Amino acid sequence: MLTDLKLKALKPREALYRVADVHGLCIEVTPTGSKLWRYRYRYAGRAKMLAIGPWPLISLASARLKRDDARRLLLDGIDPMAKRRRDNELLRQAQRGMFEPVAREWLEHKRKSVGEETFRKAKLVTEGDLIPALRRYNIAELATKDVAPVLLRIAERAPNLAAKARQYLGGIVDYAIKQGLRDDGRLLSLRGVIPRFEKGHISAVTKPSDLGPLLRAIEDFSSPLRALR
Repeated sequence: MLTDLKLKALKPREALYRVADVHGLCIEVTPTGSKLWRYRYRYAGRAKMLAIGPWPLISLASARLKRDDARRLLLDGIDPMAKRRRDNELLRQAQRGMFEPVAREWLEHKRKSVGEETFRKAKLVTEGDLIPALRRYNIAELATKDVAPVLLRIAERAPNLAAKARQYLGGIVDYAIKQGLRDDGRLLSLRGVIPRFEKGHISAVTKPSDLGPLLRAIEDFSSPLRALR
């Protein structure tokens, strides 16, 4: 049986070797001096070895607890190594399903089918407004109530930009559905989320003397799209 003193005393050799603890737990000592916990077990008649982690980051007591967790799985007929692979896959899927990576995947997908200027606008709005506001959401759980305030904030600044943002959100969610990251057919209900804005009337310039002030006004005008470029 291993102890903390025995673990500290283990020295590297020219070839890798293992020292047993109890109930399948052992420590693996590499030629470089690394000490790695392993759990040796049999499942369905096959010998297997589960990596537990490095010593001393994983203490002797912690390694034994992890070994016991694996032994309990075996008693329930579950292969600990297969369960770890399934858990890791679920974690990868959950991470991929967060709004930001899905939105970036959608952008790359859109790049292949649209012109340069159309893609530039989509990238501008998606990276500038949608990702910062929605990155903490999983696309599978994203709801209309989550995105409505985001669209309203954009609309207060630039109504036309909000309409684009709504269009891009619809595209991102549709892409997620096709990738199996969201329930089929569960779109966002975005119609009517953006309020209608009254368009102002600008009188036509009919006198040459009015042209100068108009050109100065245009020069001084700060467009939302220009500011975002």
